Amino acid sequence: MRERTKAQGIKDLVLRAISDDYESLDIITRQISQFEESRDLRIADEEVRTALGELIQDNLAQAFRLSPWPPHAVAVPFAYESANELWFYATPPGKALAQQS
Repeated sequence: MRERTKAQGIKDLVLRAISDDYESLDIITRQISQFEESRDLRIADEEVRTALGELIQDNLAQAFRLSPWPPHAVAVPFAYESANELWFYATPPGKALAQQS
């Protein structure tokens, strides 16, 4: 699989994973690992973080901090080093794109 094709495929998988609910990096990685096993493919955590950063940059996803107290979801800037502490959700354009794929 060519690198550009693999990177786009990872972005598509990540976008689908976050298109119906807030998801943590751990949950996204677990969902993608099911796809990996069925395709004999290895996707590194860094590739998932990169895909999230690109999806956010393209306004297809947003990073959030979640709380049990109001406000329950607060949009925050994405940072690679704090990705484990954030939750991710597709924006309306991201949801529309995920439904097309």
